[in-house]
Amino acid sequence: MNKSNIHSLSNSVPYLVHKNLYKVFQTNNNILLYKTKTNVYLLHISKSLFFMGLKLIHFFFILLLFVSCGEYDKISKTSDIAFKCKIAKNYFDNGKYRRSISILKEVMPLINGTKYMNESLYLLAESYYKQKDYISASKQFWNYYTMFPGGDHAEIAHFYSAYSLYLMSPDAQFDQFNTYKAIHEFQEFLKKYPNSDKKKNVQCFLCELQEKLAFKELIAVRLYYKLENYLSCVVTAQNAIQFYPFSKYRENFVLYIFKSKCEIVFHCMKTKNLNINRYRDDIIDEYYSYIDEYPSGKNLKCVKKLYDDIIKRLMYYDSKKK
Repeated sequence: MNKSNIHSLSNSVPYLVHKNLYKVFQTNNNILLYKTKTNVYLLHISKSLFFMGLKLIHFFFILLLFVSCGEYDKISKTSDIAFKCKIAKNYFDNGKYRRSISILKEVMPLINGTKYMNESLYLLAESYYKQKDYISASKQFWNYYTMFPGGDHAEIAHFYSAYSLYLMSPDAQFDQFNTYKAIHEFQEFLKKYPNSDKKKNVQCFLCELQEKLAFKELIAVRLYYKLENYLSCVVTAQNAIQFYPFSKYRENFVLYIFKSKCEIVFHCMKTKNLNINRYRDDIIDEYYSYIDEYPSGKNLKCVKKLYDDIIKRLMYYDSKKK
């Protein structure tokens, strides 16, 4: 404990309920200490005052709890809808999002079709968002902009409906249900608000989500190749190129297509499969496609070496057939 942060106070009991108090404990010498965020205070008090201080602390905490609960129960029981909506807004403004949500959920069935519904529904969505319950937030933002398409908050609600799903998008190895939903919501947002000031942000989010889906496909491609399921590897990589033609992983997909077809040819040579001629032509096409598209590719040496090796083997295979 830093001595420069230790201060002595008088043994007056009122200091025990200091507004910054958050930790109280007793030493072996009947010295009562309480600690704030920056300092530790020592209260040299007698044993009787020590226990009196603890009782007062407990009393004030319990009193505060009852006052708080009593106030909330009173609000919950009232039938004044306008009052409830106002209190929910006050709770929101003071960062008490859970209470704001609780009150708004109570009044929602009662205010449907009234003048309170517009602002209250948007406030409920915001409260869920601030509470980091992004699934519920997305649902309520969606409810708002579909129920009030011309409302004051329609555009921002549509954006946050998508953005909440974006925040719930998991890593690539997991199920991407929320990722697909976020992409759909962002695309619908751009259709409806093509000149929105959030357009650039949305486009960046879309690129990020699509790259995540492309990476998920790359994980599958690598797994198929590792398991020596080369046909599935080729099909998955080709589909990934079709769906994500501008992905940063495109070169990896092209590489695995080429490598997998080389492995298929090796297998055909071993088993004397008659399909070898078809795959021979595929290898030549894939090789020159890679060279043309990635003349300085990071896998260029690997591709050239593999191509030279497969050509030599094919020449040897053809010579033995004669």
